[in-house]
Amino acid sequence: MKTTLYLFSLVSLLIGAGCESDDEDDFRADVPSVVLNAFQSNYPKASGVEWEMLGDDYQVDFEIERVDYEAIFSAEGDMLKYKYEISSTELPEAVKKAITANYANYQIDDTDILVINKDLYYQVELDGKPDKHLVLNEDGSENASITYWD
Repeated sequence: MKTTLYLFSLVSLLIGAGCESDDEDDFRADVPSVVLNAFQSNYPKASGVEWEMLGDDYQVDFEIERVDYEAIFSAEGDMLKYKYEISSTELPEAVKKAITANYANYQIDDTDILVINKDLYYQVELDGKPDKHLVLNEDGSENASITYWD
C-alpha cells in the first residue's frame, strides 16, 4: 500500500511539473519576436527569465549576476521601464536622510532602482504600521507622480 501511494505521489508530481513548464514555454512562444529581440539585446546575460502579460504590455522577471530585475516592454518592443534590487546601503545619502527624517518609526525593507525614460528613481518599501511604499527622487524628495511598482 505504501509503495502504491509513493508511486502515485511521484507520478502526480512529475505530471504537474511537466504541465508547468509546458505552460511557460507556450507563453514565451506568444511573446512577439520584436519584444524578445529587444529584451535579449538589452539583457544578453539574463537568466531565470519569466514572462507575463500586463495589460497590452509584456513584463519580464529575470536575474543578472544574482540581482533581481523586472522590465516592461510594449508590444512594439519598446522598453517602458525597468527596475532592479539594490541594498539599502546603496541608497544615496539624500534619500537615506529623507527616510530617517520623515519615517523615523519605520524600517527599510526592500529597495530598488526604477528607471523610466532614462530618469532614475528609488523605490523603498518601509516596514511599519502601516507599511509604506515610496518613490523618491535622487535628492530624497518623494515623487507622487510615479506609481510604486510592486
